[in-house]
Amino acid sequence: MVTIKEIAQRAGYSSATVSRLLNSDPRLVISGQAREKILAVADVLGYWDEHDRPLGNKEIAILFRITKQDQENDVYFATLQEHLQPPPCQRGCLKNTPM
Repeated sequence: MVTIKEIAQRAGYSSATVSRLLNSDPRLVISGQAREKILAVADVLGYWDEHDRPLGNKEIAILFRITKQDQENDVYFATLQEHLQPPPCQRGCLKNTPM
């Protein structure tokens, strides 16, 4: 079984940094180069054979053009609206703009 300590030693980073990365700590600030190096070492040592890979902060955007009335009457869009929560708008984007 590969440990976080082994990955940290091989990658040249602290155990805390490796742990936070592998456990998808949203407050972790790390360079892309460091992230890739740690994940590559974890891959080489077989860490993923026994653990789930981190998903990180992935976001999906769904764009569609449909009227509000059509949206309310369509089962597909009604289901989407029930199950998806929009992320907070951070850059002044428009939400649910009527056509």
